[in-house]
Amino acid sequence: MKLYIAEKPSVARAIAHVLAPSAKSENGIYSAGDVVVAPLSGHVLEQAKPHEYAERFKEWRLEDLPIVPETWKKLVKSEFKGRISAVGKLLKRASVVVHAGDPDREGQLIVDEVLDHLGYHGPVRRVLPNEIEETGLREILANEHDNREFAALSESARAREQNDFLVGISATRAVTLIGQQQGYRGMTFTVGRVQTPTLALVVRREREIESFVPIDHYAVVATMAHERGAFEAIWQPDPTQVDLDPEGRLLDRSTAEAIVARVQGKSGRVVSYKDERKKANPPPPFSLNALQAKASRLFRIPVAQVLEIAQALYEKHKLTTYPRSDSKYLPTSQHAIAGDVLQAVAATSRSLAPLIDGADASRRSPAFKDTKDPHHAIVPTRRHGDISQLNELERKVYELIAKSYIAQFYPPYEYRTIEAEVEIDGERFLARGKIPLNLGWRAVLGTDDKDERGDDEAPPIPPLAQGDAARCSAAEVKEKKTEPPPRFSQASLVAAMERIDKFVQNPEVKARLRSVKGIGTSATQAPIVEGLLTRGYLEERDHKLYATAPAVALIEVLERAVWPLTDPGLTALMEQTLESVAEGRLTCAQHTAQVVAFMNKVIVDLKAVKFPAPPAGLPTRRAGGASRRSKGAGAFRKRRGSWKPSRAKRRETS
Repeated sequence: MKLYIAEKPSVARAIAHVLAPSAKSENGIYSAGDVVVAPLSGHVLEQAKPHEYAERFKEWRLEDLPIVPETWKKLVKSEFKGRISAVGKLLKRASVVVHAGDPDREGQLIVDEVLDHLGYHGPVRRVLPNEIEETGLREILANEHDNREFAALSESARAREQNDFLVGISATRAVTLIGQQQGYRGMTFTVGRVQTPTLALVVRREREIESFVPIDHYAVVATMAHERGAFEAIWQPDPTQVDLDPEGRLLDRSTAEAIVARVQGKSGRVVSYKDERKKANPPPPFSLNALQAKASRLFRIPVAQVLEIAQALYEKHKLTTYPRSDSKYLPTSQHAIAGDVLQAVAATSRSLAPLIDGADASRRSPAFKDTKDPHHAIVPTRRHGDISQLNELERKVYELIAKSYIAQFYPPYEYRTIEAEVEIDGERFLARGKIPLNLGWRAVLGTDDKDERGDDEAPPIPPLAQGDAARCSAAEVKEKKTEPPPRFSQASLVAAMERIDKFVQNPEVKARLRSVKGIGTSATQAPIVEGLLTRGYLEERDHKLYATAPAVALIEVLERAVWPLTDPGLTALMEQTLESVAEGRLTCAQHTAQVVAFMNKVIVDLKAVKFPAPPAGLPTRRAGGASRRSKGAGAFRKRRGSWKPSRAKRRETS
C-alpha cells in the first residue's frame, strides 16, 4: 500500500481527487485500491510543557531557571489522539509513505515527527504541494523526492521549537517573578524570541515620537526663466554654509531671505544638465510578508486576516499557490505554463481580461529565477474559477496577486530623468524631473508610491544645455517643519520585521542582515503582531499601533538587563543560524547548546535588574508568586489614563 500523508484535510482531499477520483472517504481518510491518503491537522504533536518534564516545574521559581530538558519530548495533542491512532494502523500496512506536508520547514517537521513518534522506519518519499489546483498538483505528485533530502529542513524546525521553548519559558518566568517582587503583582510579562524584539521596535518608535521636537527649517524655491520655458529649482547649500543642521537643512530664515534678495531678477548659467533614459523592471510577485503589508495597507484590514484570505484562495478556491512563502521568485520551469496561468486569470476575472490581452507570455522577467527555497512566490494557478464565488476581500486579494503576476509579462517601465543645476551669483539651484515614456508594467500596477507619483507629476524641465543662460524671475522662502517618524501600522510593522536591517545601527551587522529574511517567518509574523495586540502590549487606534505601559516597562527592563532579547538584529542572526541548520552546516543539538549558554547568562543578568515604577492604577493584589490567578500584560488595557483588568490569560510564549 502507498500511503500519502497530507498536512491538512483539504490537501488530502485534493490529492485523493487527482490520484483516485472514485476514492471512498471514511473519517477523512481516502482509499482506492492500493492508494490511501490520510490527513493530519497541522501540528498534531506539541512540545511537552515544563511540568510534563518534572512536577516541580508547575511552580514558577527563579532557582529552577533556565529550564533545560535533558531529553526533549513531544506529546500528542488530546484532540488528535484518534487521528494519530488511525495513521499508526495505516503505517503498519504501508510499503511506502509519501510525505505531502506543506513545502516549508514546519510542514516538513509536522509529518516527519509523526512518523518518528509512531516508529515508522520504511521508505519515505516527498512531494511539495505548492498548489492544489488539479493540473499543477498532478505534476507535483509525479515529481517525488527522497524524503532524506529534507532531513536538515526538519532539524531546523526542531531547533526553532527548542529555541522558542528555552527563551519563551525561562525568560517569561524570570521577568514575571522579578516584576512581581518589585510591584507588578498580578501580571505576567511574556517574552519571546521574535515577539519581544518586534515589540521593542514599536516601543522605541513610541519614544522617538514622544521625545520629538519639531524644527523649523527653510527652503528657497526659484522660478528660472529660459528661452525654451520656465522651471522650478531648489537652492542647494554649500557644505561650508553656516546655519545648517546635520541633515543639511537651513535653520535661519534671514539667511534664506538674503538669498532670495540676492538672486531674484538676476541671470546665471546652467552649470550641469543630465537627461537620461532609464528602465525599471516590474516588482516581483508577492511573498506572504509583502502581500500582507500591501493588502493590509490598501484594504485597511489586519495582517492576520490577509493570511486567512490567502489561505482560503489556496485551500478552498484553489486559485492561488501556497501562501506561507518567504520567496518572491518563480522557478524557471514555471515559465512554460505562463500562458495557461494568464488564460486562467482571464477566465476567472473578466475585469482583468483586458490586461491579459496586453501581456506577452514569452517575456521572462527577472522574477523567474531558480533558488534554494522549497516554495515560490504567491501567484495564480491554472484553475478557471468563478470570481463571483469569492467574497469582496477575497476578490480584492486575488486580483492583487493576479496583477503582480500579469505585470511580469509586460515591458519595463521606461522614463527620462532630468537634472539641471543653475548658478546665480554664487548660489546653486537644482531642478529634477521625471518624464514617463512607456508605462510598460505600470499600465497593470500603476503606482501607489506617493514619492514616485510626485516625481511623475512634477512640472517638466525644458530641454537645456550646459552653459545656457537662465534668469531667476521669482524666488520665495518656504517654511517647513520636521515631522516625527510615523507610527507603525500592522502593515508597516510586518514589513519592518522583514527589512530588519533598516533598524540596526552597527554597520557590520547591518550588512549581514541584508541577506537575512528578517525576524520570524512569513507564516509567523502576522500571528506575532496579533498576539501583541491580544496580550495588551499594543493597542490599535485609527489603524496605528501604540505601545501600552506594560510594554514600555517590559522593554525598559530587558534593555537594562539583557539587551539582546530586545535586539531585532540579534534575533535575525539567530534566524540565520536556523538557516544554517536547514542547510546542514549546523546540527539542531549544536544550535540548542548555543541557546542554552545564552539563556544561562540571561537569567543571571535578569536577577540583577531594577524595574521602573509600576504605572498608576495597576492592581497591587497579591498574586501568590506565580499563582494561576496571575493575569497577563493583556490584563491591563489603557483607557483614558487608567488600567482596567480584562480577561487575558497567563501564557508562556515564543
